[in-house]
Amino acid sequence: MESRNQTEPTSDSEDAHDQPGRQDRETSPPSASRTNPGSYTTGGKIALVSAVGLSLSALLPWVSLNVELLSLSITAVGIDTAGVFTLPAGVLIAAGIIYSPSQWRRGKFFTVIIVSGIGGLIGIAYVIDPTIGVDPPQGISQEDIQPFMNTEIGIYATLLSSIGVAIGSVLARYS
Repeated sequence: MESRNQTEPTSDSEDAHDQPGRQDRETSPPSASRTNPGSYTTGGKIALVSAVGLSLSALLPWVSLNVELLSLSITAVGIDTAGVFTLPAGVLIAAGIIYSPSQWRRGKFFTVIIVSGIGGLIGIAYVIDPTIGVDPPQGISQEDIQPFMNTEIGIYATLLSSIGVAIGSVLARYS
């Protein structure tokens, strides 16, 4: 009759606990990484905060027009212009990060990079030509109002948030 040695593991689950880095599936539910805030990497946190910033930047003023001679003042909020694209883009990026914070597979990574790049291109376009999303008052052409147009905080928040999402996702994927 054979006797078992006390130092030998008696089952696969005990063997899994003895080896560092392995987890037993019975003790760690698959949804634990989705709800555990400790599973966010530094890059994931940067990308998540930046994605929220990308969404919130759509609610800020993007461009303004002030012509004192004509008593004309126009302010375009991001959601009235191209913010209709950046608001849902930021929400979708944030939802993807929250759903699986520790998994940065190729598809998720490239999707986040492309969407944040589009947000960045929108911001750059408005910095170059702020009249893109503003309809001038009747009788005034866009060329006439362009020297009086100013970019506002929402554009810069969009640009910085897009850059933050890209940097955070690169850090999360490759660190």
